[in-house]
Amino acid sequence: MEADLGIIEGWRMDRHETYRKHYPNGYRMEFVGFDAVRDHEKLMQAIKLCEAKPAPDKSSEVPNV
Repeated sequence: MEADLGIIEGWRMDRHETYRKHYPNGYRMEFVGFDAVRDHEKLMQAIKLCEAKPAPDKSSEVPNV
C-alpha cells in the first residue's frame, strides 16, 4: 500500500506529480495504518474538519446514466 501511494521513495512518481500540482507550496506525506488512525491526533482533526463541512450541492449535477 505504501508503494502504491508513493510513500516509498522512488515508487509511483506519477502520484507526486499530481500532489505537487495540488499542493504547489509543498506537502508532507505520512502513512497511518488502520490500527493507528484513532490515535493519530492530526488525522482525527482532519477527519472532524471534513465531517463539519457542509455537503456539496449536487442538485445541478447531471445524473450518471
